[in-house]
This record gives sequence, C-alpha cells and structure tokens, in this order.
Amino acid sequence: MLGTKIDQNHWAFPEKTTLQGQYVTLEPLSLNHLSDLWAEAKSAPDSFSYLRYGPFETADTLRVLLTDLSSRTDQPFWAVIDSTGSARGLLFPRAGCYRFAMWIKMLVRLRLAAFGLL
Repeated sequence: MLGTKIDQNHWAFPEKTTLQGQYVTLEPLSLNHLSDLWAEAKSAPDSFSYLRYGPFETADTLRVLLTDLSSRTDQPFWAVIDSTGSARGLLFPRAGCYRFAMWIKMLVRLRLAAFGLL
C-alpha cells in the first residue's frame, strides 16, 4: 500500500463560510441564489441527466431543494458564484469528496473567461 491508510469515517465537513477563489467564489447556499440558479437550470435541462438533483419543472421545485439543502446542519452546500456575482451552480458533498453540480455552459464560460476569451 502506498501512503498511510486513513479513517474515512471521521472527516469533518468544512465550515459554512464564503470561500474566495481565483475564478469563482463559494457562498453557503441559500434561497438568495434561487433566481440565478433557476435561470441556469431552465436553460439547460439536459445537463441534469447524470446528476443527483434535477431537472426542475418549475422554480418552486428548485426552491424546495434549495430550502432543504441550505438548512442542513450536517453537511454544507455552496453556490458557485462567477466573476459577475451570479450563482451558476452548486457544490455538494458526496462519498468523502465534493462534487460540482453545474451546467455545462457555465463551465465553458468560466474557462473562456479565465483565458480572456469572453
């Protein structure tokens, strides 16, 4: 075995705080992100094919999910905020790591913007 074996049952979740990165900011998920996330979700319903959540029929179905996720004290969820200040996706815990639930067009825009192509 390479490395030291670690006990995966005792990993603490990060605190629910705002995290500033080079390309995006992670904000603790709240209903304040609903309108931005709904705009993204309704424009790309096929991007949910392999995700745990969605697609969403209405903004109210997304609101129900955001209410649930943002109120959880046992695991934090974040909204992914781009350089314009808009929420473009979610970051959520799963199987000892964090996964990005985002819409493909947002990823493309982020990378294009990072290389100065937008």
